[in-house]
Amino acid sequence: MSEESTERDLKLLQVLINEKLISAAQADLAKSDGAVSGMTVAEVLLARRWVNEQTLDRVAPWLKEQVPPAVVTSSNEPQRPDAVRGDSDYQQNLKVYRQLMHKILDE
Repeated sequence: MSEESTERDLKLLQVLINEKLISAAQADLAKSDGAVSGMTVAEVLLARRWVNEQTLDRVAPWLKEQVPPAVVTSSNEPQRPDAVRGDSDYQQNLKVYRQLMHKILDE
């Protein structure tokens, strides 16, 4: 996890605690889950259903401003993943991923 994403995750958790949307214990667990699973804290929070996307949009609008990391294609020109896969494919894959994480974390 990059230093920037760690700072962003800590900022998100602090906002959610201040808004009394999650507890400090939930924040600690979300950080641990993220470290173990490779998920972002936001993905962990959504997968555990402790917050929903509308809440994240409201309390952490900076999360929507993230640009996906560049990927290298065969032409060696960096492109955004949605340019390679198509934004709708990416969104569908993300939806399936979140559903799977709900099943895993709910068991």
